Amino acid sequence: MTDWRRHRTSAGSRFLTCPALSGEGLDHAFTLRPEHDSAGPSTGPSPDIREAVELGWITVALPRQVHGCGVVRGDVAASGAEAVEADAVIVDRRGTGAAVATADCVGAILHAAGALAVIHAGWRGTIAGVMSRAIAGLATTCGARPSEMTLAMGPAIGRCCYEVGEDVADAFRKAFPDRARSRLFDEGPGRVTLDLIEANRLRAEENGIPSSRIHTSGICTRCAGDICWSWRGQGRTAARMWTFAGLRP
Repeated sequence: MTDWRRHRTSAGSRFLTCPALSGEGLDHAFTLRPEHDSAGPSTGPSPDIREAVELGWITVALPRQVHGCGVVRGDVAASGAEAVEADAVIVDRRGTGAAVATADCVGAILHAAGALAVIHAGWRGTIAGVMSRAIAGLATTCGARPSEMTLAMGPAIGRCCYEVGEDVADAFRKAFPDRARSRLFDEGPGRVTLDLIEANRLRAEENGIPSSRIHTSGICTRCAGDICWSWRGQGRTAARMWTFAGLRP
């Protein structure tokens, strides 16, 4: 982790904030594994974290994540009795926000003036282009150019730990140019590991976001099992972390 800030609430909930997003005035949190595993619900960002980032009373859209590339507006996602299928939510209305759940996948926040997108990118969503579609959707919504957007990606399983099969590796080889291979893989006899963060960084750069405006936590969820939930590390006992942002009324 570089200059990201770590926070703890009095109830034992823990979360990160990205200074680049904070400097732009965006209220947000990348939640971590709570100090006590019973602290905080698993149905969304816990109330104490919401209050800590001054988003306690906003409406929060929680999409039904399907590891795809669907992008939906936050007011649409929050309007029905059932969750809308999507892996990215765009928010441009005051008093609203969005959150996505992760436990190894990439949780990301994309910010431009007056609007944001919250993104869930597993390997399938990354291949399908969820990052590209979120960038395009945010540009359409608020009129910002990608060069004016800021992207922050929270804890995710790292290249050090994310071993994949040849089917997944081949899908990424086909989806990305050969020159990107060294940025995506560590390849050895009988073992290939993949860098999901770097894959989504590449997609963001391809779509016009400057590398200087892309920020990562540097935390591998499996390596940092004491502060992160990891499906690869903890299996079915793993709960979920939340990538959460909103616009105050």
